[in-house]
Amino acid sequence: MALAGTNHLLHRKEKNTKLIVVAFVASGIGLLFLFFLKSYSWYLGITHLVLGPAMVVAAFGMVGRRSFFENWGVCYLMLLLLGGVWNLLNRECQGIAMETGKICVVVLIFVTCVDYLARRKKRAAHCYTVWISHQGKRKKIYAYWDSGNQLMDCYTKEPVHVVSKKCIEEFEKDGPLPYRLVPFCAIGEKHGCLKVATLEEMEILEKEHSIQIRPVVIGVAEDGELDNREYQMILHATALEQKIKGKEG
Repeated sequence: MALAGTNHLLHRKEKNTKLIVVAFVASGIGLLFLFFLKSYSWYLGITHLVLGPAMVVAAFGMVGRRSFFENWGVCYLMLLLLGGVWNLLNRECQGIAMETGKICVVVLIFVTCVDYLARRKKRAAHCYTVWISHQGKRKKIYAYWDSGNQLMDCYTKEPVHVVSKKCIEEFEKDGPLPYRLVPFCAIGEKHGCLKVATLEEMEILEKEHSIQIRPVVIGVAEDGELDNREYQMILHATALEQKIKGKEG
């Protein structure tokens, strides 16, 4: 389960059959150490510092140092999660006679946690820090890159990035922005209209550089649509394609 969780979370794409074989072999060797090593300290040291890393290498191959430590660290955390849940059930659920029931509960909790972490990791990979600038005002927000956002301004032929209403209010302290209505079609909204305005600049920050879009077309989401989320903007699908333009500019 620990190897499978590591494989899923880090997208290593190893076959489950290989992981099962490696896990059985490593467990068998671990039992031999437990039976034949007289010192429990030696058993712990060899298990954690030798057998564990060897199992990771056998499962995911000889990779670079960084990838190896990432595989080993995540796998170790998976083992801690499994062991912690198992110990909790043994302590709190003394009435459960069937060990199979405990195993099923552990597996269910473990799979749920790993799947949640994988989804969070995938979502975080698509989130960016964005600065919006207009008429001397500058605001920092978090944006989610959505490949499904294909909305285009029918008047300027520019892509539309959707932002929450609360974020755009700061740019309207000196007066409302010159909005226009852009028709759109979405699930549950066949004939909708979105308030859209053109602002001076948007800067998308990445690890080593930034993408600058001048001017930028911003659409205002309906009240509450982007509330209580980790991000306040939905980037257009083509936003990151302007990376080369940003470098050249």
